[in-house]
Amino acid sequence: DAQTTGDGGTGGCVSAGDVEIRAGATMSLRSCTTRGAQAVGGGMDALSCRVAGSLHIADTGTWGEGASGGAVHTQSLVVGESGVLQVTESIVSGEGADGGGIRAADFRVL
Repeated sequence: DAQTTGDGGTGGCVSAGDVEIRAGATMSLRSCTTRGAQAVGGGMDALSCRVAGSLHIADTGTWGEGASGGAVHTQSLVVGESGVLQVTESIVSGEGADGGGIRAADFRVL
């Protein structure tokens, strides 16, 4: 269980510049939340995320006015040819909220 609270909070479990999950590697984020006005990325907030292995995110949420990305908030999310991305039980709640599971400016599945 991980939680980030406060206005402008980012990344309930992970807040990073670049995240890379290489082939054969697995990353699991569970029971993570971010709360507060303009909060982003209940599970993870990253500038970019590249998934060649497996990324599993479950039971995450972002709450607050203007909240974004219940599981993941990122500029660029790329899931490679052999990559696995699984998001379950994710929520965003609050006035002006968007991206219940994933909020990405650029999202590609190859």
